[in-house]
Amino acid sequence: MASTTLTAQESWSLQKCVDYALENNLDVRQAQYNVQNSQTNVMQSKSQFLPSVNASAYYGYNFGQRIDPFTNQFAQSTVNTGNFNLNANWVLFSGLQNLNQLTQSQYDEKSSDFAYKNVQYLTSLAVTTSFLQILFNKETLDVANKQLEITNLQIDRTKKLVDAGSSPQGSLYDIEAQYAREELAQVNADNQVILSYLSLIHISEPTRRRGI
Repeated sequence: MASTTLTAQESWSLQKCVDYALENNLDVRQAQYNVQNSQTNVMQSKSQFLPSVNASAYYGYNFGQRIDPFTNQFAQSTVNTGNFNLNANWVLFSGLQNLNQLTQSQYDEKSSDFAYKNVQYLTSLAVTTSFLQILFNKETLDVANKQLEITNLQIDRTKKLVDAGSSPQGSLYDIEAQYAREELAQVNADNQVILSYLSLIHISEPTRRRGI
């Protein structure tokens, strides 16, 4: 297929289209984010079973003057203070709340992983369908173009027969009417090719970049 860039064109295989869609489709990216988020929730739920430890330290240094009671004179004094705290907390039982939360987060992880794989499958299927539709529409357009060429040759041949008096004028009108119908079919086939390309782009591109 043709690339969606405006500056150049290149041939894309079906696999390249699928890979591009799986990387850029907004639904796929959202499902992938949900998986990562559910995995984080499982880790947080498991951490609730671990003890929590808090530590803090303090050191102070004071320097100043005081009156010596023995000499009744000012004297320098220095005071050093220090403090260290260590607290540990471990919840042994909380009414199965932590266990239920872990179980729920694990189910959520499985659900989000299934949803991610499902949206990948649906996106790949949609891209494959659109890709095959492009091939079919291009083949239909090619047939329509060849039929126009054949009918155009028939018009030239019929004109010569009419001019020679060996064929009635009505036969020329019939073949010209047939050419008009086939020309309309060719235009419709060309439009279908364009629409099938746009459909594939619509699947592959993120929503914010879709202008369709």
